[in-house]
Amino acid sequence: VKPDVTDAEVEAMVDALQDYWHLAPEEAAFVAGVAISDTAALMDPYRLARRFAEKCSYQERAEFLEVLFAVAAADGDASHDEVEEIRAIARSLKLSHEDFIDAKLKVLHS
Repeated sequence: VKPDVTDAEVEAMVDALQDYWHLAPEEAAFVAGVAISDTAALMDPYRLARRFAEKCSYQERAEFLEVLFAVAAADGDASHDEVEEIRAIARSLKLSHEDFIDAKLKVLHS
């Protein structure tokens, strides 16, 4: 696990992949591992976001923001950097600032 990704955050990723995308535990662990690997840093985040937005409904993209906030807060705190990264992802997914705030409030202030 990368030093800036806690075990609790990895567990939250695996749980979300199983719950929302119905992956088997081994598949979810593999996807989470790839997501936090050094290889992930080489991927084009804009292309990934564009493809994700093309394949998902508005509702699925909005729910994905909630998942991102839940993962960020899994260790007890969503850092400023994590929140700003989620804000950038929201923009890349063609979601509004209101969508971003709604997801943030739903997860971090519930």
